[in-house]
Amino acid sequence: MSNSDPSLPSQGPADTYGLGLCLDDDTLLGEAPPAELAAVQQPVAGSGGLAWFRHGLELLQAAQAADEEELWSSAVEAFNRCLDLPESGESFQARAQALRAYAMARSGKAEEAISGFKAALEVNSECVEALTGLGCVLADSGKSADALQYFKMASESRPESSPLRMTLGSMYWMSGDLSNAISVFRECVKLDPGYYAAWVNLGGALASGREFEAAVEALQHAKSIRPDSRRAYTNLGIAFGRLKRWDEAAEALQMSIQLDPDIGRSYIVLALVESCRGNDAGAISVLNQCIDRDLLTAKAYHNLGLIHARLKSFHQAVAAFMMAIDIRPRYAKVYQSLGQCHMQMGNLKEAETALRKAVELRPRLADAWACLGELALKAGDIDEARRCLVTVLSHEPNHEDANAALGILHADAEDKSEALRCYRVLEEQGSRLAPVLFSKIYPE
Repeated sequence: MSNSDPSLPSQGPADTYGLGLCLDDDTLLGEAPPAELAAVQQPVAGSGGLAWFRHGLELLQAAQAADEEELWSSAVEAFNRCLDLPESGESFQARAQALRAYAMARSGKAEEAISGFKAALEVNSECVEALTGLGCVLADSGKSADALQYFKMASESRPESSPLRMTLGSMYWMSGDLSNAISVFRECVKLDPGYYAAWVNLGGALASGREFEAAVEALQHAKSIRPDSRRAYTNLGIAFGRLKRWDEAAEALQMSIQLDPDIGRSYIVLALVESCRGNDAGAISVLNQCIDRDLLTAKAYHNLGLIHARLKSFHQAVAAFMMAIDIRPRYAKVYQSLGQCHMQMGNLKEAETALRKAVELRPRLADAWACLGELALKAGDIDEARRCLVTVLSHEPNHEDANAALGILHADAEDKSEALRCYRVLEEQGSRLAPVLFSKIYPE
């Protein structure tokens, strides 16, 4: 059985731009640099609602940057003071209610926040802070379909707004609708060709749809707008890697780390790229840097172990896997890798223990079940082997090794119809194991 992770990951949450609250001035909360906390002064006695509104907004910007409970609570209090004072205009009242609701949501009071957003929409049905804030909270609650409707309403209320298009595209992407996400991101950059975040998300979405050449083009454009921003380089590295343009991938990821050395994922992906271009020593060095900076250490040790196992440095591999488990005791894939490594070392008892732990933690881990089936075959327990292999195929029907092994068991039991079913799966895949199984079904 193979002992490796997928060669290159897709974009992660830190690599692109997610949902956001759109403010009435057509910016996203957090886009503008927050004021220094020391400069955020409470309004003087006798100040009107507008002063408290501005104070609440300053606190929101600071809270968005720092994500501190105390700041969110202070923002709620500021908007409470604002709403307690007379101020003209329904639009202003709706905005204050919506921003207070957003601060409530970030304080963990989602249900109160939803009621607050809906109250704001009763005052002004086109309040973008209420529409996008409610969309954010519903999305966080797993209600993607409902969230999408509010982001659509917000975008339709201001069709010329690129930030509103941006959030709508992000919601489509989060919902798994890549086609609409790409289309909306394209509309967004057409509205505002200098919108860096939209170009990054367009590139990321194109890469997720396996349109890697188009992704590179979009991300190169993003890089030209903001050559000092990490996200364009991270996504470029992944897209170049998918195209097997390893040198360009490594260069982009190295620049990503240079721009922001505290993002562990950049090291993980760069190490994978270095391995793919045959530079295992470089990959090991990158992973050690990641560990030294205390970034994603469990993942880094796991990948370090995978490299050592592939290089047949099994004792070093086991040591790395054990370090990963020590850091993250419920990391199922590390137990799988540890079990596979012990199998290669001939430590069958230790292998079974690790693999049993892997499927206990993550029952759908098909490769671990396949290894357990292989161990059962080695022990002569045909019934247990069959049970394990059937479990593999219940989770991953096209699993190559499991179809081959189960097909051979069926052939040995003279169950030709079931053996042929496994053979057809292998044949459709063009598997090298198909002729082996065929010869078992139809011996000369």
